[in-house]
Amino acid sequence: MAIMRQPLDRIMSLYYSIQLREITLRTRKVWTSFQLLVDNRIIPNLYVDFLPWIEGQQTQTKFLRCLSAELDSGLIRRFSGVGLNAQRCPKEAFDKAKRNIERYFSLVGV
Repeated sequence: MAIMRQPLDRIMSLYYSIQLREITLRTRKVWTSFQLLVDNRIIPNLYVDFLPWIEGQQTQTKFLRCLSAELDSGLIRRFSGVGLNAQRCPKEAFDKAKRNIERYFSLVGV
């Protein structure tokens, strides 16, 4: 069984959670070195994908322009087995994700 979120809700949640954690860490003066935070697993390494946005003007448009596997068909990547990597999500991943859902999941809901 898999319970999914609407894609737009998922992306907006990611946006606000990264923004909130970044603000919290800066407020607590923990944000000394971005790389140190990643290396010590204080923040997930997916933050590296959003570094230009974190260090620049934090607008929604700039966030969506970041190169991130999460923003490039994150759910299809997971269901197809392509994984979260630096390459673009291949077009055939959608068909593979559908086959995997039909074959391995009894229930998938939103």
